[in-house]
Amino acid sequence: MGFTLIKIRVDPFILYNTNHAFMMNKFNLLLIFFLIMGNYCTAQKLHARYENILSPSATYMEHVYFEDGKNMSIRDSIRVKVESESELEEDFNTASMTVVLDNSTVYCGLVWHEVGKLEMHETRGYENQNYLVEDTTFPGISWNLEDSKEEKFGDYQCKRATADYRGTKLIAYYTEQIPIPAGPNKFTGLPGLIVMVYNEGVFPNYWLLKEVKYPYVGEVPVNEEYIGSLPKISLEKFVVREEEKVAQQIKIMHSKLPEGVEIETPKDSKKIRGTVEQVYEWEKTTN
Repeated sequence: MGFTLIKIRVDPFILYNTNHAFMMNKFNLLLIFFLIMGNYCTAQKLHARYENILSPSATYMEHVYFEDGKNMSIRDSIRVKVESESELEEDFNTASMTVVLDNSTVYCGLVWHEVGKLEMHETRGYENQNYLVEDTTFPGISWNLEDSKEEKFGDYQCKRATADYRGTKLIAYYTEQIPIPAGPNKFTGLPGLIVMVYNEGVFPNYWLLKEVKYPYVGEVPVNEEYIGSLPKISLEKFVVREEEKVAQQIKIMHSKLPEGVEIETPKDSKKIRGTVEQVYEWEKTTN
């Protein structure tokens, strides 16, 4: 059995056009891909403004910027003024260390981290000095999404989520209408933007969404060079130092009480902090 050799002549012009068309299609596909990715990245930028209610007389505005998985929360240094309070009361209550950002706006503090990472950074003031506080013990927030309760806040249909976090219980409402895992302060990681969040306890803190820009096309007004120049301190050392100062102030106050007047504190009384965090990781290991 023999084989017949068949010769096929390919016109170089046809071959060139075929390769050229293939390369053009490949280029077009890449161009479309990068355009889609560019739009996706732009859509991932967000700016939200929250009202942070610490008490009936202490409310602050907090700005949140989200980009590339990074959540930056910035709280205004000036309180939202209550109509009944005086200028003197306002000046007294807003005395705090501040940070001046790129747009010359004065802010009280910054909190930022990458969603999903067990590390947190924030700026905090102590005795006329700003510090870059590093929280390497941050446990993350494990949200329970099995809660079937839903509520509507403004134009947003929200689902409820709960979490146990550093000795307190968090209640959050998030909306899947804005599928960005952002939120105020350190509260992130839900399958939608947090619209409202608070902690249960003696001193509840509330955050309520007031305005959102999504997608956001502006820049994050943070002076990274200044932030990087701040002296660094661990969260544990900062908290211990801060609470030792408070204890010293209480001791001085007790020493100034009239003779015969005493303030009793039960020995088995539980420490209650005026913050969201009630029990830190290093306290669990020492107790």
